[in-house]
Amino acid sequence: MSGKFDAFLVIYNAVMTVASVLSTASVVYTLLNRGLGSLWAGAGHVQVVTHCMALLETVNALLGISRSGALTSFAQWFGKSNVLLCILYFIPELQNNPATALLFFVWSSSEIVRYYYYLLGIVMGKMGPDQL
Repeated sequence: MSGKFDAFLVIYNAVMTVASVLSTASVVYTLLNRGLGSLWAGAGHVQVVTHCMALLETVNALLGISRSGALTSFAQWFGKSNVLLCILYFIPELQNNPATALLFFVWSSSEIVRYYYYLLGIVMGKMGPDQL
């Protein structure tokens, strides 16, 4: 770690990794214990909170804290927001759909890999850890 914001980025990426693990766990737990009919009640709100936390990634890019591009980061966040906050949130028929369960699982599990990759890149001092 050599940058002046590395400690913050380590904390941010660690928190987002844990939040993504919790998001994935909420999907799996809800499906196994409560069923598909409770997907939104059991996992939807966790997905929304985790996604809102991810907006900080765009703020980090705007402030020059991270090396990612602000426009790219915002475009990714905005696209996911359209699906999560504009479609799924307001259309109850889609909230407990098998496609929504798959979407939640894929989104949250891919975020685990992404944030953990960033975390290891900062801690190990290179962007491509050999373990991945």
